[in-house]
Amino acid sequence: MFINLFPKSIDIKNRRRTLAENQMALTTFGPEYFDSVDPMKVYGYNGYYYDGRFAGPVSNIIERYGLHTGSKVMEVGCAKGYVLTEFVKKGITNIQGYDVSEYALSKAHPLVIEHVDLVTSSNSYLDCDENTYDFVFCKDTLPYLSR
Repeated sequence: MFINLFPKSIDIKNRRRTLAENQMALTTFGPEYFDSVDPMKVYGYNGYYYDGRFAGPVSNIIERYGLHTGSKVMEVGCAKGYVLTEFVKKGITNIQGYDVSEYALSKAHPLVIEHVDLVTSSNSYLDCDENTYDFVFCKDTLPYLSR
């Protein structure tokens, strides 16, 4: 079941088209993708910084799924860990994040930097028991995966 807990969803068809036009974004995920601020830029975040925008959605997730301070949470495609940061701020500290971008992980929020790791294949983060995590999620990663 898909539940959109993030109110500003991105048009997937538009993102796929944009990414197809900008192959560099698919392979590097470096400073240009995350932090370059350019009004003509057509891919990436165009400046990705911590501003607390995920506090509300994380509160919704915690309430919806009955998570608590002892819950274990994993994010696939965590980038700089800003969503995980909100879990930590709400007392859920048993977290793990994975991303393909060495750059993004090097710029991870200080509250989560010790809990984020580089993933080099789609199976790397699946090497755990079925009940290892109470909540597993991904944000903005599905358009980058092949069928």
